[in-house]
Amino acid sequence: PAIFAQQGECLFRALESEMLALHSLASPQGRILSTGGGAVLLAANRQRMHRAGPVVWLHADPEVSAARIEGDSNRPLLKGVDPLAKARELTAIRTPLYEAVADLKVDTGRRSVQEAVDDIRAFLSESGHV
Repeated sequence: PAIFAQQGECLFRALESEMLALHSLASPQGRILSTGGGAVLLAANRQRMHRAGPVVWLHADPEVSAARIEGDSNRPLLKGVDPLAKARELTAIRTPLYEAVADLKVDTGRRSVQEAVDDIRAFLSESGHV
């Protein structure tokens, strides 16, 4: 939130891309890289994600996302906006990008954390990554 507030989203996205590039190139087997939802916006990031290993998209419907983040002051993209409207907007923009890069989509809105973890483990095991 501090980077967004002081230097803007463009610098934040540049730093995010730089970190993804560093970690995806040096990523040993078994390492998990967790990106923010907006990392997928840049084509270079999508390529890095794809090269780094299987990409798991943790998805939730906009209504679920908005309910989860309601009142969270650490969400710079939500400052002064309707959380549900913003969640719908971001989902509309990001969904086709995640669909293009993700090897597995896990619906976190309708599943418990343990169920989501089980889905991911099963996928990684079946695909030879565990």
